[in-house]
Amino acid sequence: MTGGLGALIGRLAQGLTIRTGVAVRAIDLQPGGVRVETSQGALDAKAVIVTAPTNVLLSGAIRFPKGAAQPVLDRMQDLPCGSYEKVALAFDRLPFDPSDHLFCSIVARPDALPLGFQIVAGPHPKLIAHIAGSSARDLITQGQDAMIGFARDGIHAAFGASACRAITGSAVTGWEQDPWSRGAYSYARVGAGTARKAMIAANAGPIRFAGEAFSLAGHSTAHGAWQSGREVAADLANAFAPGGGGLR
Repeated sequence: MTGGLGALIGRLAQGLTIRTGVAVRAIDLQPGGVRVETSQGALDAKAVIVTAPTNVLLSGAIRFPKGAAQPVLDRMQDLPCGSYEKVALAFDRLPFDPSDHLFCSIVARPDALPLGFQIVAGPHPKLIAHIAGSSARDLITQGQDAMIGFARDGIHAAFGASACRAITGSAVTGWEQDPWSRGAYSYARVGAGTARKAMIAANAGPIRFAGEAFSLAGHSTAHGAWQSGREVAADLANAFAPGGGGLR
């Protein structure tokens, strides 16, 4: 899809009333539902679906009422967002024949860790470096130019200067420093393999949670986040439908 995943998600949201750039400060319970306090005023509703990344929720950026959402937040302590950034390099031609391969690893020096590149073939070829953990955190502090240089150095080490001359553009993610995400995908801390299932099962009444962290089969993916939201929305719609029995 040449338009990108963001364009796909945008099309899925066509026709919906969406306001961007509005920060949620607090969510409170009130008779008949909830009140959501935002940077542009308050919104009252029967229920709310919270889809902010776990690092945002763990930071305290959104205040929750005591008791209501605490079981979810307690289990969330073991499911923070990790450091995982990407550097996309566009080429007028790839420096190798990708055949049917989707990924390659480059070891620039005998003492260096492998640098993984996702292969995007076709008329607009790209190599996308995946940089995670401490390597990602260190590069982030140095800025986007350092991240691009790191990826280019890997290409140069494997394929030479001619491959670097074939690079026509670059783009870098910045999830770690984005205040709306504060990290990349959720992960389970060592020894907390059951935390995700327990967090999903925790019931916060009219305050419900969704997102990639709340998907057992699709965590760390956009489609997992999408499916999680659909399931929670369907559950609330059924609860409020005539004869639905309300919230449990």
